[in-house]
Amino acid sequence: MSNDHLTKIITQKYIAQVPWLPLEAWSDQRRLGLPFFENPMVEKTITNLPALTKENCKESRWEFFPQRLPFPTSLKNNSPKDYADALSKLGGPDEIGTPLWWAAYRK
Repeated sequence: MSNDHLTKIITQKYIAQVPWLPLEAWSDQRRLGLPFFENPMVEKTITNLPALTKENCKESRWEFFPQRLPFPTSLKNNSPKDYADALSKLGGPDEIGTPLWWAAYRK
């Protein structure tokens, strides 16, 4: 964990924003990788997170963080053609774990 000025500033910004601006805090965390989060220690695989195992639980794994917000339900209901077009460009299901086309995992 780094203790430089940027880390300190972004950590304080995160603390200030979380209650009122959670999407901004989430975006900063995705963009900068700050503040640092430690994954909890696990003794066995969590069933809804099969990629989290005893061996990799101390690593910072980007797959465990939300990657995107799902499309609004109004788009699916009011414009099914545009929704289908957006899904085809997304390259995966309309879920929070589907990475955006520009978001490469940091490992």
